[in-house]
Amino acid sequence: MSYKANFILIQDTRRVKRDNTYPLKLRLTENRVVMYFPINIYLTKDDFRKITSGKRLSEELMEIKTRIEMTQQRAQEACKGMIRFDKEEFLKRFNGESVKQENVVYSIRVAFDRSKAKEGIKIATRLCYQTSLIAINRYLVNRKLSVDAVEITKVNVDFLKGLHAYLLDEGLSFATIGIYMRTFRAVINEAMALGKITPQDYPFGRRKYVPPVAKSTKDVLAKNELKAMIELKLEPLSLECFSRDWFLMSYLCYGMNIGDLLNLKNKNLRQGGFHFIREKTKTTSGGGPDHIRVDFGQSWKDLIWEIIERQRSNRTEADEYLFPYYESGMDERRRMRTKLIMIRKVNQHLPKVCKLAGITKKVSTQTARHSFASNLYQGDVSIAEIQQMLGHTSPRTTENYLHSLRTDRTNKAIENLLSLDDQK
Repeated sequence: MSYKANFILIQDTRRVKRDNTYPLKLRLTENRVVMYFPINIYLTKDDFRKITSGKRLSEELMEIKTRIEMTQQRAQEACKGMIRFDKEEFLKRFNGESVKQENVVYSIRVAFDRSKAKEGIKIATRLCYQTSLIAINRYLVNRKLSVDAVEITKVNVDFLKGLHAYLLDEGLSFATIGIYMRTFRAVINEAMALGKITPQDYPFGRRKYVPPVAKSTKDVLAKNELKAMIELKLEPLSLECFSRDWFLMSYLCYGMNIGDLLNLKNKNLRQGGFHFIREKTKTTSGGGPDHIRVDFGQSWKDLIWEIIERQRSNRTEADEYLFPYYESGMDERRRMRTKLIMIRKVNQHLPKVCKLAGITKKVSTQTARHSFASNLYQGDVSIAEIQQMLGHTSPRTTENYLHSLRTDRTNKAIENLLSLDDQK
């Protein structure tokens, strides 16, 4: 029988700092207070209320909340096997990590092993740990550094910038580098929660190292190009028709991605449209997942119903999948593989569809989502409304979608400024 304890997060409001933040502590209890211990995190009273109330959080506060949860989990692990609570034994277990675990490569490997054993961790997250390990090993070999020599406490701004430059030289995109760096940040956050890294030595953040966010210019289809695609006469059972159907379904259904379309069940389809929860945000929304409603517009509801009827499965039960690709009982790895195969198949035949429609732009399944957002923005729909329709948890993500379109607007405004002489 092991000792059981509850860990309650509190804020020490007696110790205010100059930036009006207060230190957080965990209070360990079992019917009575046993001990308090600080966790190297400081918050304002307002941010503390947000985190403890479970409201929708910003990316920064969500990261802090994750660090707190990791600290609580570590404290629970330290109590396991203790018949009765002993303060010295607890602190020894809580802080007494082996020297081997101070190594950054080992820390990422431990995080990967933990993700395999823990329920609710997405397969994509596990793959991030795997690929990040491969990347950092290549970097260490290139720099002729021993794997054991790189302690997690030595991962500073210079180390991260050096790794960033190396990955860039290898031809990796900013998006991929950003994913790898966020993996490193996760294990460094855990080290900080354990008190191995002080807030002053934390290498991420403003004026330190910030993982890159890709803001590439993506082609979007104008309404006349979409109309040309719709008006193509294609054989209903052809791969070109299949590819166009899925592209148009994504565009007309508020930019739904292929994964969310595949995940729809018959019960999500109602006469007026779809009602669903985005897979990507099911476990990340601070205040619980948002239900998204996609209404089939009057001008194109017949088209979308025609596509759905052409592509749907024969299964009619409410809990069966609407389209014939996912099956009940599929594990996460098989679902991901099915989704990737589906996306590859659609993208493989889109170029021929575009050629037949006279479209010269490079088009993929992502183009549908970007085109939907961009055409709304051109129609003076606010970013807040577009964010809600796309199901983004952060307005920053929506702004990234509209980055290239904002540039076009700026260019047009400049052209108008330069043509003032002609307007007399």
